[in-house]
Amino acid sequence: MRIHSGEKPFTCQQCGRSFNQKRNLCRHMRTHTREMLFTYTQSGNKTIIQDRNLKVLKRVHTEERPFKCQQCGNRYTHKGSLNRHMRTHNREKPFSCSQSGKTFDQHEKLEVHKKSHNGEKPYMCTQCGKSFSQKGHLKLHLRIHTGEKLYTCQFHHAY
Repeated sequence: MRIHSGEKPFTCQQCGRSFNQKRNLCRHMRTHTREMLFTYTQSGNKTIIQDRNLKVLKRVHTEERPFKCQQCGNRYTHKGSLNRHMRTHNREKPFSCSQSGKTFDQHEKLEVHKKSHNGEKPYMCTQCGKSFSQKGHLKLHLRIHTGEKLYTCQFHHAY
């Protein structure tokens, strides 16, 4: 239920980050204690990661995508990405807004939607000062200033 409600009652006392499950907090604590950490070097960049993430990180660099959608053939590096993708096929929208009842296929989309209820508009146009609740809306707005056209008509010709 905490996943759907967004409740995160387990808080790290060192950095303030919150988690919905105690086991996730315990796993996070290893980043502070350096327990079970390894150095992974790719293209000269060193990254300190937990051993359980090493296999996944290597997939990103090798472009290995072991999780395949049986319906359309799309492949993914993470099982969670495949699970999220599957919602597009079965039209599952497990995340719902408690205020409006609107449903979403991703928790992130629900969080963005919630901002519409409280009037929060953190994305501001630096050219005219207009504010937006979503980053994508600001990007669309910026085309007004740049003159960039989203679509062009194939039948319209300048004479």
